[in-house]
Amino acid sequence: MSPKRVLSGLALAGAAVALQGCVVAAAAPLAAAGVAIVKGKRETPRAPLVATTPPAVQGLSRSTELPSPPVASSAPAQAVSASDRAIVLSGLAAMPAPTARDIGASDGAILSFARHALDRAEASPANASTRSALLASPGALGTDRATCRDRPAMVLIDLDPGRNAFDPLAASRTDPALVDALATLRERDVVIAWQTRLGENFADVVRSALARTGLDPRREDRLEVLGSLDERKQTRRDALAKTHCIVAILGDERADFDELYLYLKDQDAVVPPDAIIGNGWFLASPIINEG
Repeated sequence: MSPKRVLSGLALAGAAVALQGCVVAAAAPLAAAGVAIVKGKRETPRAPLVATTPPAVQGLSRSTELPSPPVASSAPAQAVSASDRAIVLSGLAAMPAPTARDIGASDGAILSFARHALDRAEASPANASTRSALLASPGALGTDRATCRDRPAMVLIDLDPGRNAFDPLAASRTDPALVDALATLRERDVVIAWQTRLGENFADVVRSALARTGLDPRREDRLEVLGSLDERKQTRRDALAKTHCIVAILGDERADFDELYLYLKDQDAVVPPDAIIGNGWFLASPIINEG
């Protein structure tokens, strides 16, 4: 065999090997797209998993094919990507109303607090037995509530986190839903009162914290601080009840509603007044320290 024929044979063999490499390279994106190649014939792509199938597509039979989106004639053909998803119109004319969790409310407690206060704002025979959020006889561990008669409505919010005193200088934030709820209550002439075990010398910085968080931007709400070391928050609540009807209390523990919970041998014990939680008493933190 002449040298020229030998070189021609080697060139043909190299071209065959190169052609096989092109076939393998071309098959890779098709395989990634879920397209099977059998004897040169292209089959339809594998159906996506049920977990990733939109609801509108799940009702289609296996033989039904979704229409392909229009492609401009000048654009090169592209293999189907595994990340492609069908876009299905929902048919909604408007977005659904946000839930308490959607707008950041603490498990709905803040919204329930505001709604309850608005429902009990007016003195009426229908509200007579549940208008007050204070117990008639705390020591008896009963559920009967104090009478309000026609006293103006008030909501009481405890600022102290647990058994600790509120820190008005700490970086803090609040629930936007509470800011909106308090604005609505003020428009309905419901008095907002804030309570803490801090003394009177902290009144100015507490008011600054309430204004900074937007809870009392005009510094017009009532602030209940202790006048002496031997004064109790319960005595302040009882004094408020003589001039106003406390229709709802917001705090982060049961003792914020009544001091009887401080004297339970078992702090986790379930007692009859717990029935008022969610119906006059509401568990949520009005301010959260970020520091």
